[in-house]
Amino acid sequence: MPLTPEQIEDRLKGTEDLRRRVELLERASPYAQRVDPSIALGTDLVDLGEVPAARIKQTSQQTGIVTATTTQLNMDAISYDHGGLADLSGNRILIQRGGLYFVHMACQVEVSSTGASAILIGMLFVNSAEAARGGRTGIHVQATYGIEASALFRLDLGDDLDARIHQTSGGDAATEIAANTPVLEALLVSANFGPGAS
Repeated sequence: MPLTPEQIEDRLKGTEDLRRRVELLERASPYAQRVDPSIALGTDLVDLGEVPAARIKQTSQQTGIVTATTTQLNMDAISYDHGGLADLSGNRILIQRGGLYFVHMACQVEVSSTGASAILIGMLFVNSAEAARGGRTGIHVQATYGIEASALFRLDLGDDLDARIHQTSGGDAATEIAANTPVLEALLVSANFGPGAS
């Protein structure tokens, strides 16, 4: 059944009303603000540019890792550094922009002594204080063991990160250089978090 002239006019009024609504919406919130997630979400999505991120690693074996002590890993090479975070002189990553960071360390450790309760632990330090530990790995035979630790940290400008290991084998241990380890890496995942490492 065809529409009457009155029905057509009513529908056109609805269309005109819709057009006015779209125009008002466009004036109140331009298209770019509705479509661009960095504007629509009210967040910078980590600048939508260069994201602060760094990976430092060890390319020369570190020996003399003493039992029953916590030892900082010596880092001597940069895999990548976006934002000037790598500080090889301090074996650390130095935060240049505050926010929420994903931080990870991994290491292969050669152990020549063992014990029934011997363990190996990977650790993350923030400003020289222990901030996170990976799982404990039991050392039961002379072998190479892989360890790692990961965490999310709220970090401030100037905070520093380093990777350490703790072993209780009863003898000295050494790192093994393999598959980009030992390594310490950090990546800014959000700039919209309040201050304070935690």
